[in-house]
Amino acid sequence: MILDCSASHPEEWMQNLANQINQPIEDGVIQVPSNMGSGYIKQIQFLPDFYVTLMDFTLNFPITVNKNGVQDTLDYETIPITFFFSDFGVTQHIGQETVEMGLSSKNGIFMASSEISNQMIISEGKRGLIITICANRNWLLRQIKGSGGFFLELLSKPKPFFLFEEITQPMQQIISQLLVLDSNNNSSSSFLFSFAKSLELLTLFVQKADRRAALPYQGMSDFEVEALFKVKSTLTDCLKEPPTIEELARLAAMSEAKLQRSFKQVFGKSVYQYSLTLRMQEAKRLLDTLKYSVSEVGYKIGYSNLSHFTEVFRKEFEVNPKTYLKSKLVFA
Repeated sequence: MILDCSASHPEEWMQNLANQINQPIEDGVIQVPSNMGSGYIKQIQFLPDFYVTLMDFTLNFPITVNKNGVQDTLDYETIPITFFFSDFGVTQHIGQETVEMGLSSKNGIFMASSEISNQMIISEGKRGLIITICANRNWLLRQIKGSGGFFLELLSKPKPFFLFEEITQPMQQIISQLLVLDSNNNSSSSFLFSFAKSLELLTLFVQKADRRAALPYQGMSDFEVEALFKVKSTLTDCLKEPPTIEELARLAAMSEAKLQRSFKQVFGKSVYQYSLTLRMQEAKRLLDTLKYSVSEVGYKIGYSNLSHFTEVFRKEFEVNPKTYLKSKLVFA
């Protein structure tokens, strides 16, 4: 099944979705029809320019959601910030590139300006939990005016943008509170609590995005965006012997400085930090199999010095690999 949407006004988006799946909107809620699966999509309007959409569903078959870029948004531009709160098999497609989204992924959050077209493919059979904060660009700018930082600069420029972030532990706690409250209470106090928690979630996201700061915002062409995903894919494929910055810059047809700046702008980490995180995630995955010793895992991801591997692993997960492996063996 294919659904089409655009970054229009949130109420229009909701009505458009209801029309496509032939369901009514009752008290801001669309029930997923039984032939599609189960669950609901709920939209809460806190202010004229600030909405939150909660989705809790399980599908009977895969669904493709096409988000069509909108070029003329002078009257009203919605900026959606989407949090993928479960690992339910969803991929985000931009141009020729594919990104796996989910709570356990480094790409748990997706934000894009209205001009960016993308496609989301949702698999069947697993519970999906998605929260989207929808805010008017001008309203957002008024809230953070004078603050400085990456997020303000990003929204102030009339250029297309998108970025990925990971969902932090504090964000997880807030999202859990929102979902529990939504399922149990519809009182006035719960509305105010949900409003406060939604603003808190937005604040945490802005703070995390601002950590990219120290780098000037740069608009990017489609070619440059695809080049960045090619670099990301290469890092994923070459965990044991990561390419040098010089080699990656040549692959992306960019200067080394521009590659570093643009990569951090989109993925939130420097090339080196991103590669390091990928290697540690692979190390953790290998240890989880209980098939390898710590030294074997270190060697498999390119570390000949066990002490160095242990130090990097501990910085990433706040536990050394030997202790981590022992904890897994206890419960095996």
